[in-house]
Order: sequence, then C-alpha cells, then structure tokens
Amino acid sequence: MIDCETVQMISTVETTLRRSREFRPIKISQQIADDLRDKIASGEFIPGSSMPSRRALAREFGVSLGTMQEAVNALIDEGVLTVRSTARTEVANVPAASENRLAPATQPAIAAKDARDIGIVCDLKPRNNPETNIWNHVIVSAIERELMACGCTTHFFNQYKYPPVWPNSADALSILLDQNIKTVILVFPDSEYSMPALTRWSRTATAADARVIVVCDRPLPQPFISVYWLNDAVGHEAAAHLIAQGCQRIVFFSHYGARWMTRRVETARDAVEALGGGTCSFEEIIGDNPWEPRPAERSEAAYRFARGLVHKECDGLGVIAANDFAALGWMKAAAEIGQEAGRDYAIIGADDMVEAREADLSTFVIPLEALAVETVRQALSPPAQNGPTNFGIQAHILARKSTRLLRPR
Repeated sequence: MIDCETVQMISTVETTLRRSREFRPIKISQQIADDLRDKIASGEFIPGSSMPSRRALAREFGVSLGTMQEAVNALIDEGVLTVRSTARTEVANVPAASENRLAPATQPAIAAKDARDIGIVCDLKPRNNPETNIWNHVIVSAIERELMACGCTTHFFNQYKYPPVWPNSADALSILLDQNIKTVILVFPDSEYSMPALTRWSRTATAADARVIVVCDRPLPQPFISVYWLNDAVGHEAAAHLIAQGCQRIVFFSHYGARWMTRRVETARDAVEALGGGTCSFEEIIGDNPWEPRPAERSEAAYRFARGLVHKECDGLGVIAANDFAALGWMKAAAEIGQEAGRDYAIIGADDMVEAREADLSTFVIPLEALAVETVRQALSPPAQNGPTNFGIQAHILARKSTRLLRPR
C-alpha cells in the first residue's frame, strides 16, 4: 500500500511536470513521430513495407532532415520501425494508435519510496578554473532545481577532486549504489572519448539493477537512457538558414578538426543539396590540428588560420563556423580587409558565447535547461518496456546581424 507521504510526492511531481509542460510545447519531432505512428496503425503503411526516405518525409512534413531523423529514430527505438541490412527502413509492426506512444504528459511518477533519492555525478570544476565547463554548472543546477521542486533529495558526487585524487566515474557510481541510491544521473557532455568509462558504468549499473540517465552529446546504447542535444542537426539548420538569407556559396570553417564535426558537415552538405536548388555550392575548410586550443587561445588560433582564407570576393558567401571561437576568428580576419559580417557575407557560429552577443554573431543556443527538464522526467518516470532510450533536444538559432545580409543578392 502506498503511504500518504508517497501519494503527496506523486502529486507534487505531476503538478511540477504539468506546469513545465504549460510553457514547453511538444517537440516537432515528437508530433511527427505520433503522426507516422497513427498512419502505421491505420494501415497506410503495411508491415514489412519500406518507408519513404527521410529526405522525402522531411519535404512532406516541411521540416529539416535533422528533425525528421529524430522522429524516425524515436520510432526505431520503440520497435515500430526497423532498419534492414539493405539500409531500408521498414514498418516492423502495427501498434494501436494509443499504444506504445511516448507520452511524457501522462507518464506517472514512480511510487517507490527510494525514488526520492537521486544521485548526480559530474566533473564540476570551480568556476574560476581555466578548464571549467560552464555547461556542466548550468545543467547540474537546473537538474537539482527540478528534482527539489518534485520533492526529491539529491546526492551529488563531484568527479573533480583536487590532486592527487581523481576518482573514476564508475567508482562514483559504486559509492552511490552503496548508499542504496538506484537512480543516478551522469552529466557527461562530451562522450566521444569516454566510452571506456561508460562501459564500466554499464557493467556496474547492470550488476546492481540501477537506472542511469546520461546527459551527453549523442545517443548511447542500452542499458543507458541518454538525453542529448542534436549536434548533427546544427549543420543542416545552419545551412538552411544561410540559404534562406540568399547565400549561394556555403563554407564550413574550423581551425581544428574533431570527429564530432563529421556528421555536422554531412548534414550541412545535405541541406545545400536539398535546398540550394542546384545553384548553391558547399565547401569544407578544416584545420589539421585534431585538438582545439585552450579557451584563451581559441579565437586567436582561428584568426591566424582564417587570414589566408578570406578573400575580397565574398559575394553570396555564407560561413558555418564550428563554434563561436571559429566564427570570431574569421570575422577578425575578414575585418582586416574591409569585410563586414551581415553586409558582405553571412556567418553563423554555435554555443552562444558572451562574445557572440557583443559581436552581433548569429549562433545556436544549446538547450541546457531543456536537457535538464527532460532528464528529470526520465528519472521520475517508470522504466518503459521496449520503449525508446534516447531523447534528443533540438538547439535553436539566435539570428543576429551577422546573417542579415543588408544588400540584395
């Protein structure tokens, strides 16, 4: 029997989630996934038949390729669609229109008493540390705020320790499990080089029958539940935005190379091919260094790399910079030869740095608060059998002066 205290907690959780939903519209990708699911249930798509290509579906729904990819991936995670070895996406089954639908608005909070105790693990360096990741601070604070509003107790374990002690992330999980905390949130923004540590997490969590929700930059395999921002979609959205401004030549620019850029470049190229009408070209210019310089040196390194790339002839040019540092470096080099962003060319960055505002640079806002809210929803919802395990959140554009071309093309 559920005690009165637990009933009160559930009511508090549902009220908090309901209030957050009043201010957060349902994601477009979720609406598309619901529509496709209903079409499958009604027999419009027959089990075993191939689905239209993602590009064709994106045109039909009038959305970006990244948004459509997110919707299709959600249905694949649910088992509604399946990907064959021939690279075809097929209908796997015919769920009832009201079944298997991921419905955050109606998922009840778990009633287990220990659900009030949530572990949070993060490498949270002091704010005055030169290597501090401010995203970590924002995400962790937002997660704690949401959990406390739901009546939960948080148990924070900081992976960052002053030398000589630097505990492994899996060791942190073991310590929390020893305290009988069975739901743990891992804030791990950059997972590209961290799969060995995540593998240890997986083994430790599976052995203890614990739930781990990871906030990161990409979908992760089971048994993790990952809440991530759609890094790949930024390339597509940036290219689409520049084409809409009249750009006829798109350049992806970065003063250093990294594996995470590959998909962003691919989606940008896809957007140019799909939306450019055959009159827009695409080029990637990426430096050989595989590592980004330290924060204090990033804009200057991008400036030095861009100096040999900017030209007097820039009519119709749109630049997609890997991040705001790269964009600011390009803008400085261009200004030396009399070019002004928003007048002679268009440029867009990513990450929404303070310096981007000061330079009137268009950029992408990483949805840190939305990541936190979705993470808490997953932590407080009962485990879904055969349901999706990855939840992507779309970044959005802040279109400032740098992409508002002031002369007709």
